[in-house]
Amino acid sequence: VYAVASNSVYNRQIVWGGAALLGIIMAPLLGRHLRLSSLPKEGLLLGLFLLWASTGFFVASEQQMFVRYLQLLGELTVIVIGIAVILKFSGAVKWFHYAFLLATVVAVFYLGQPISMDSLTPADPVRSELESANALGFSSAMGVFGALALLPETRRLWARTAIVAGGLLAVYAVLLSASRTAFLALIVLALFWPTLCLASTGRYKLTTLLGTVLILVLVYLAYRFILQETYMGERFIRATEMEDNSTQVRLNLIWIGLQIFANSPIIGCGLGEF
Repeated sequence: VYAVASNSVYNRQIVWGGAALLGIIMAPLLGRHLRLSSLPKEGLLLGLFLLWASTGFFVASEQQMFVRYLQLLGELTVIVIGIAVILKFSGAVKWFHYAFLLATVVAVFYLGQPISMDSLTPADPVRSELESANALGFSSAMGVFGALALLPETRRLWARTAIVAGGLLAVYAVLLSASRTAFLALIVLALFWPTLCLASTGRYKLTTLLGTVLILVLVYLAYRFILQETYMGERFIRATEMEDNSTQVRLNLIWIGLQIFANSPIIGCGLGEF
């Protein structure tokens, strides 16, 4: 459902059709097994905060903006509670990994463009043609993480081959989106994943160490290639050198946000006052 709903063409049908169907199926199960003590504390705190924030409806000057704010807060509460309940009763976190990986595959093939290096070059960037490039980048970065998490879950050769292929496609989608945040997430993942694998290995320490060094060398070479040959690399370099207007605007917004927090750290500045 997530993989299909991530495509804007099917979003409305999935939200009103698929989500309702899932709700009908899950309601009896949750009714029999779910108790108040089963809910995560974070979800309960978000729920209480949502109730407290709802009182602002009577004094908010921008009613439409405030309703949107409550909607986003409600969605966050449902997501936190839903994910926590699924993980607690099933422990099947792998389905989240499959969802992100499948969403990446669906998104890339829906673009209708051939998968090639030409689409990644600065001369012909595809980012401007994407409806939501940053969303694609985030979902694809999670797809890479999901592929790494799924590899140890199976020993079947065909399954591992499919997971590796999906992971490589997710890396391609991150570069295609030219999302700098998603690319930075990949860099962090590439640095920490081999290190964590090395730390968790009980046997074959030397083999794992050599493998880790080899992976880090390959990651470095790939990083250099991306910076020199792709539009993602061009955007990333401009951002690190503060030549990009978007980066400057975001840093200014962060500075303004810190000033607002310093002036009113408890209750904030109020909706619509930013």
